[in-house]
Amino acid sequence: MKLKDRLAMWGSCSGLVLMLALASGLTFVAYQIDKRTRPQPTSRDAERVLMRLTDTSVQIWSSGENAQLVAEVEAATVEVNQDQTLTQVFDVSGIRVYRDGELFMTGGAKRATYDEQLKELRVFDSVQLDKSDNKVKLSTEEIVYYIDTKLLVATEPVTAEMGDATLRTATARVNVTSQRFQAPRQVVVSSPKGSQLVADAARGDLDAENLTLIGNVVMDATVGEIKKAAREAGASEEPKTEGVSDESRVRMRCERADIDLTNNAVTASGHVSVVAEEGSAMGETAEIAEKSVKLAGGVTITLRGKGTTSPITVETPLVEYDTEADLAVCPSAVNVSMREGTFKAGRAEAKLKQGSWRLLGGVKGTLQPGVF
Repeated sequence: MKLKDRLAMWGSCSGLVLMLALASGLTFVAYQIDKRTRPQPTSRDAERVLMRLTDTSVQIWSSGENAQLVAEVEAATVEVNQDQTLTQVFDVSGIRVYRDGELFMTGGAKRATYDEQLKELRVFDSVQLDKSDNKVKLSTEEIVYYIDTKLLVATEPVTAEMGDATLRTATARVNVTSQRFQAPRQVVVSSPKGSQLVADAARGDLDAENLTLIGNVVMDATVGEIKKAAREAGASEEPKTEGVSDESRVRMRCERADIDLTNNAVTASGHVSVVAEEGSAMGETAEIAEKSVKLAGGVTITLRGKGTTSPITVETPLVEYDTEADLAVCPSAVNVSMREGTFKAGRAEAKLKQGSWRLLGGVKGTLQPGVF
């Protein structure tokens, strides 16, 4: 699964949360009930229930002159209280959710309520919604939609499935009008093979297709999954990983990651570190695209030794890495440390997978005695 799919999936899942406007009522300005059967009040419920309807379709409409259908719920039973401020829906058999007058998702739940005084819609128990294009499936236990502020909040843990990835978070909130969303608690995206993307919180814009992960951001994936992401992104060849198992893991950490889902690009900032079987790299910022990585701000690269080759540590302000060609370019001053000695140069090039470096421009160095 490519990075774009993994992260776009998070924004899509949060988008699904905002569409759970489910409930009913009796004030015809805001909502309507299709009376397939006649109201059936009973003496037992006379003090509480004004009327009870069965096999009923409940429609919820936005208020104002240009009212639009927001949601439609089919249920076995609907009850309206005496003062018509609270409507309860039981045994929901079908849900159709609309956005700008068009069908956005369908699904089901067990019950829902609408409070006319608070202007709140609540949906409970085994809530399941499928996006109309069948690309995302959402499940949770409770959603609250604050109609006046157009803010929808998932108050229970949310799980969303998209392809071979699963997203989980404890709560999420979406502004229906602006399409801005927030997940103020930990977000975890995982794949069947065990790769994960974790952050303390997330926010983004569903229309602009961008996502920001904030706080202790960690990406943990296998080399095999990175190869697959490169193929799906249209790379002419997979990243070169000679001698590295597809099961080897790559982990990236940072404090913040801004993700452009349209262009499949990531800008990471705040103590960025990447650790893999070949070694590690650290810097203050990183720009990651489909075929390139740029690491800047006090960059330190440490490559583990292979065979008789000793470990190498490189310090430089900037590194630009072409993942297809396995070519790293350091355009400014470079300091290299290894068992054999220390060296300085005006710039450098390297084949990272091979562990070979070429120092260029004003090269100076000191060899350790007795090494050769």
